[in-house]
Amino acid sequence: MHLSTSSSNDRLPQANWIAIWLGILVVIFSIIAYFEWHIRDLGWSPSVVDSPDLWVEQRKKASALGDKALILVGASRMQLDMDIQVLREKTKLEPIQLAIDGTSYLPVLENLANDPQITGTVLVSVNAYNMRQGIPKDTSIQWVNYYE
Repeated sequence: MHLSTSSSNDRLPQANWIAIWLGILVVIFSIIAYFEWHIRDLGWSPSVVDSPDLWVEQRKKASALGDKALILVGASRMQLDMDIQVLREKTKLEPIQLAIDGTSYLPVLENLANDPQITGTVLVSVNAYNMRQGIPKDTSIQWVNYYE
Protein backbone atom coordinates (compact mmCIF):
# COMPACT_ATOMS: atom_id res chain seq x y z
CA MET A 1 0.00 0.00 0.00
CA HIS A 2 1.27 3.43 -0.94
CA LEU A 3 1.73 6.00 1.78
CA SER A 4 1.13 8.89 -0.57
CA THR A 5 -1.50 9.43 -3.25
CA SER A 6 -2.98 6.13 -4.34
CA SER A 7 -3.98 5.19 -7.83
CA SER A 8 -7.69 4.53 -8.36
CA ASN A 9 -6.78 2.00 -11.05
CA ASP A 10 -5.82 -0.44 -8.30
CA ARG A 11 -9.45 -0.58 -7.17
CA LEU A 12 -11.11 -1.15 -10.57
CA PRO A 13 -12.78 -4.53 -10.91
CA GLN A 14 -10.88 -6.79 -13.23
CA ALA A 15 -13.39 -8.82 -15.22
CA ASN A 16 -13.91 -10.14 -18.72
CA TRP A 17 -16.29 -7.38 -19.81
CA ILE A 18 -16.73 -8.73 -23.35
CA ALA A 19 -18.07 -12.02 -21.98
CA ILE A 20 -20.36 -10.17 -19.57
CA TRP A 21 -21.84 -7.96 -22.31
CA LEU A 22 -22.24 -10.91 -24.68
CA GLY A 23 -24.07 -12.78 -21.91
CA ILE A 24 -26.37 -9.82 -21.34
CA LEU A 25 -27.14 -9.63 -25.09
CA VAL A 26 -27.89 -13.36 -25.23
CA VAL A 27 -30.31 -13.02 -22.30
CA ILE A 28 -32.06 -10.00 -23.88
CA PHE A 29 -32.42 -11.67 -27.29
CA SER A 30 -33.67 -14.85 -25.61
CA ILE A 31 -36.38 -12.89 -23.79
CA ILE A 32 -37.44 -11.17 -27.02
CA ALA A 33 -37.49 -14.47 -28.93
CA TYR A 34 -39.55 -16.14 -26.18
CA PHE A 35 -42.00 -13.23 -26.13
CA GLU A 36 -42.38 -13.36 -29.93
CA TRP A 37 -42.90 -17.14 -29.86
CA HIS A 38 -45.38 -16.86 -26.98
CA ILE A 39 -47.62 -14.23 -28.59
CA ARG A 40 -47.67 -16.18 -31.86
CA ASP A 41 -48.48 -19.36 -29.90
CA LEU A 42 -51.46 -17.49 -28.42
CA GLY A 43 -52.71 -16.88 -31.97
CA TRP A 44 -51.54 -13.33 -32.55
CA SER A 45 -50.23 -12.45 -35.98
CA PRO A 46 -49.23 -9.26 -37.81
CA SER A 47 -52.30 -7.09 -38.38
CA VAL A 48 -51.29 -5.88 -41.83
CA VAL A 49 -50.01 -8.13 -44.56
CA ASP A 50 -48.34 -6.26 -47.40
CA SER A 51 -47.94 -7.95 -50.74
CA PRO A 52 -47.88 -6.76 -54.33
CA ASP A 53 -50.70 -9.16 -55.25
CA LEU A 54 -53.00 -7.85 -52.51
CA TRP A 55 -52.16 -4.27 -53.45
CA VAL A 56 -52.90 -4.90 -57.15
CA GLU A 57 -56.23 -6.49 -56.22
CA GLN A 58 -57.16 -3.34 -54.25
CA ARG A 59 -55.89 -1.08 -57.05
CA LYS A 60 -58.15 -2.84 -59.59
CA LYS A 61 -61.05 -2.49 -57.17
CA ALA A 62 -60.39 1.28 -56.95
CA SER A 63 -60.77 1.61 -60.72
CA ALA A 64 -63.88 -0.58 -60.80
CA LEU A 65 -65.76 1.26 -58.03
CA GLY A 66 -65.53 4.67 -59.69
CA ASP A 67 -67.09 7.45 -57.59
CA LYS A 68 -68.13 5.01 -54.85
CA ALA A 69 -64.48 4.50 -53.79
CA LEU A 70 -62.66 6.17 -50.90
CA ILE A 71 -59.03 5.52 -51.82
CA LEU A 72 -56.53 5.64 -48.94
CA VAL A 73 -52.98 6.51 -49.98
CA GLY A 74 -49.94 6.91 -47.78
CA ALA A 75 -47.65 4.82 -45.62
CA SER A 76 -48.00 3.02 -42.28
CA ARG A 77 -50.07 5.74 -40.58
CA MET A 78 -52.74 5.50 -43.23
CA GLN A 79 -52.50 1.74 -43.26
CA LEU A 80 -52.72 1.15 -39.52
CA ASP A 81 -54.57 4.16 -38.09
CA MET A 82 -57.67 4.20 -40.28
CA ASP A 83 -60.70 2.17 -39.20
CA ILE A 84 -62.11 0.84 -42.47
CA GLN A 85 -65.51 -0.01 -41.00
CA VAL A 86 -65.96 3.46 -39.48
CA LEU A 87 -64.94 5.10 -42.78
CA ARG A 88 -67.45 2.92 -44.64
CA GLU A 89 -70.27 3.84 -42.21
CA LYS A 90 -69.52 7.57 -42.00
CA THR A 91 -68.78 8.28 -45.67
CA LYS A 92 -71.09 5.73 -47.35
CA LEU A 93 -68.13 5.03 -49.66
CA GLU A 94 -66.11 1.82 -50.03
CA PRO A 95 -62.62 2.30 -48.52
CA ILE A 96 -59.79 0.98 -50.69
CA GLN A 97 -56.47 0.55 -48.88
CA LEU A 98 -53.60 1.52 -51.22
CA ALA A 99 -51.19 2.63 -48.47
CA ILE A 100 -47.85 0.82 -48.49
CA ASP A 101 -45.86 0.54 -45.28
CA GLY A 102 -42.56 2.43 -45.21
CA THR A 103 -42.82 4.02 -48.64
CA SER A 104 -43.71 7.24 -50.38
CA TYR A 105 -47.27 7.97 -51.48
CA LEU A 106 -46.15 9.89 -54.59
CA PRO A 107 -45.86 6.99 -57.08
CA VAL A 108 -49.30 5.71 -56.05
CA LEU A 109 -50.83 9.18 -56.28
CA GLU A 110 -49.26 9.71 -59.72
CA ASN A 111 -50.63 6.35 -60.89
CA LEU A 112 -54.13 7.25 -59.68
CA ALA A 113 -53.97 10.68 -61.32
CA ASN A 114 -53.09 9.12 -64.68
CA ASP A 115 -56.02 6.67 -64.57
CA PRO A 116 -59.26 8.15 -66.04
CA GLN A 117 -61.29 5.40 -64.34
CA ILE A 118 -60.40 6.78 -60.90
CA THR A 119 -63.30 9.10 -60.07
CA GLY A 120 -63.62 8.36 -56.35
CA THR A 121 -62.34 10.34 -53.40
CA VAL A 122 -58.61 10.03 -52.64
CA LEU A 123 -57.49 10.54 -49.04
CA VAL A 124 -53.72 11.05 -48.75
CA SER A 125 -51.54 10.92 -45.66
CA VAL A 126 -48.83 13.51 -46.34
CA ASN A 127 -45.56 14.32 -44.62
CA ALA A 128 -43.16 17.10 -45.50
CA TYR A 129 -40.15 14.81 -45.98
CA ASN A 130 -41.71 13.04 -48.98
CA MET A 131 -42.80 16.32 -50.52
CA ARG A 132 -39.21 17.59 -50.58
CA GLN A 133 -37.70 14.39 -51.95
CA GLY A 134 -39.80 13.98 -55.08
CA ILE A 135 -40.70 10.54 -56.40
CA PRO A 136 -38.34 7.97 -54.88
CA LYS A 137 -37.31 4.56 -56.14
CA ASP A 138 -38.86 2.42 -53.40
CA THR A 139 -41.43 -0.32 -52.86
CA SER A 140 -44.36 1.82 -53.96
CA ILE A 141 -42.91 2.38 -57.44
CA GLN A 142 -42.23 -1.36 -57.75
CA TRP A 143 -45.82 -2.19 -56.82
CA VAL A 144 -47.23 0.43 -59.20
CA ASN A 145 -45.07 -1.07 -61.98
CA TYR A 146 -46.32 -4.55 -61.02
CA TYR A 147 -49.89 -3.27 -61.39
CA GLU A 148 -49.23 -1.71 -64.79
